[in-house]
Amino acid sequence: MGTKKEMLGVNAIKIVLNIMFVIFCTNICFGQTKYFMLDSATKNYTINHYKLSTSGLYKVNETIELFNVVFNIHPGDTSKAGSKKEENLALFSVLPDLKGKETWKEVLLDTLQTSILPFGKIRRLFEYNSMSNFVEKYGDTTKYLNDYKIIVKKGDKFFIPNICLLQFYAIRNRPEIFANPFGTINSELNPISILEFEKSFKKSYPKKNIPII
Repeated sequence: MGTKKEMLGVNAIKIVLNIMFVIFCTNICFGQTKYFMLDSATKNYTINHYKLSTSGLYKVNETIELFNVVFNIHPGDTSKAGSKKEENLALFSVLPDLKGKETWKEVLLDTLQTSILPFGKIRRLFEYNSMSNFVEKYGDTTKYLNDYKIIVKKGDKFFIPNICLLQFYAIRNRPEIFANPFGTINSELNPISILEFEKSFKKSYPKKNIPII
């Protein structure tokens, strides 16, 4: 039997090891990247794919690929999304790796099966980020960098991006008199370019960095 001091020391070590084990398990359970397979044939959503050059705005000769996953507000609405006045948008942005790595990486689909999410999970995540469900408690996360990645099929092969940013937006087209909460896209507002916004922002807040991505 050890002394009381020795016993306290052993118990303290056990507590630290338990805490480290919990942290380790948390990182495994919650830190793992999840994947979403883009399906162009599905009726649940519409996919719009765009490629943007970064040279004009960021002075870097790279390309950003945008995958707009547009879906209806109500889950029971089976009509085709993409042309309504009010819809929801999950935006997956595939960003270039400035360290020289390839933008896309080929993968074996079988190795990701346990981490692939159905579309219902993406819709649910949208609700958490857009405050669509008023009985839930919401966090302060507004974007997910590499927490969720898309899977794109090219021919018979599957690819995932090296860097992927996920953001959610509510498309609510209505007159300017109505307020637009954070995360709202309203095409009826007067359009302004990013460069124009940057100029106005620097004039109003000269000591702050422009909040772009």
